[in-house]
Amino acid sequence: MTDLLIVGDTERCMELRHELPLRIGDPFLYAEIGERRVAVVWSIEGDRIAAIDPSVEIVPSETISVDDLVAAGVDYYEIEPA
Repeated sequence: MTDLLIVGDTERCMELRHELPLRIGDPFLYAEIGERRVAVVWSIEGDRIAAIDPSVEIVPSETISVDDLVAAGVDYYEIEPA
């Protein structure tokens, strides 16, 4: 199995719409690592994803600190405002 990383929304990204067949207008991160499927989304979207596919691990984006990202080496200007 090939690992996969997609950043986008399901309105404009066919690949994401294929993986998660529901309307999510805000961009988010979706990854497949081995057998693991993960979506980094707002909690409300996570609830919707879990309702259609409980096998997707949800990471609420509001739990990720900008300070932690910068400390991990992410360029501050690459982080989208919340």
